[in-house]
Amino acid sequence: MGSSQYRILLLGAASAGDLRIGREQKRIRAAVESALHSDSIDLDHRPAATTGDLLDGITRFRPHIVHFTGHSDDKLIEFEKDVDKQHHGVVITAIAYAAQFYAAVANGQSIRSAHPSAQAALELAGLSSSELPVLAHAPDVDPATAILVKPMNANEYRVG
Repeated sequence: MGSSQYRILLLGAASAGDLRIGREQKRIRAAVESALHSDSIDLDHRPAATTGDLLDGITRFRPHIVHFTGHSDDKLIEFEKDVDKQHHGVVITAIAYAAQFYAAVANGQSIRSAHPSAQAALELAGLSSSELPVLAHAPDVDPATAILVKPMNANEYRVG
């Protein structure tokens, strides 16, 4: 893996039935693989993620982006537990958001421009603007200039 490859850790956690974690991760993978610069993205997906998966993923995979699919709010992320107990929640998936966000990133857009593009995908799918995800980032990161995949110049393209 070269230094120009970016690592994305996909964590999914939801008890059976209320979210489509596998489907979302499949759509993300397909969107990235079909993008122009797909070789610049390395995905590590972990469905039924526990807090141990989060810690292991951060420590060993060292991702540039951690994408969590599951139940959360601004104070809590709900990971899987090692028990098989169902929980009930609102049936809303972020499949449209995630697929659009990572397609935009893999096509060379900044994090700042990929986010509203992905929000628009959710609005087109019927989600109200008050339910849209927000973009969180470290204070020393500017999402407007954070471009993870940069296009090659003309003489770097291979023909054939």
